[in-house]
Amino acid sequence: MKKYILCAFAILCYCTLANAQNIVKIEYYIDTDPGYGLATDVPVSAGTPINNLAVNVPMTSVSDGFHQFFARAKDVSGAWSLVSNHQFLKVTPTNPPAAVTPNIVKMEYYIDTDPGFGLATDVPVSAGTPINNLNISLSMTSISDGFHQFFARAKDANGAWSMVANHL
Repeated sequence: MKKYILCAFAILCYCTLANAQNIVKIEYYIDTDPGYGLATDVPVSAGTPINNLAVNVPMTSVSDGFHQFFARAKDVSGAWSLVSNHQFLKVTPTNPPAAVTPNIVKMEYYIDTDPGFGLATDVPVSAGTPINNLNISLSMTSISDGFHQFFARAKDANGAWSMVANHL
């Protein structure tokens, strides 16, 4: 525990001293150190506070996988800071091809008892017609008084049936 507190104190002191210096150059590199003054330059004006400096680092030439990002600064007297480093993981997302949703070719409903796929009351639909706001006229003459459940399902052009939607 003492090591961690001492280490945290040392980092705090280093950051305080680094902020007090007149920084004239900042550079960064990924994975391999090209040498002092040879890494990618970060434009900075002398005397500019660097504690909240935002830098866009291009990742196009960095391969997917784990990498280390390193940064260092040089003060007005030519002294280089300690190197700060952070590990990161680059993952290039792969976008799967857009799924083609097959057209609905059949829709049917039933009340209370399922007669089987394709055997319920047919609802006329045209291929490509959106069914999310489809109005269906139901004949209630053969339905007895009381609570009943309404079920509906659809079949697509691939022959796959939807899950059954039901309402009380």
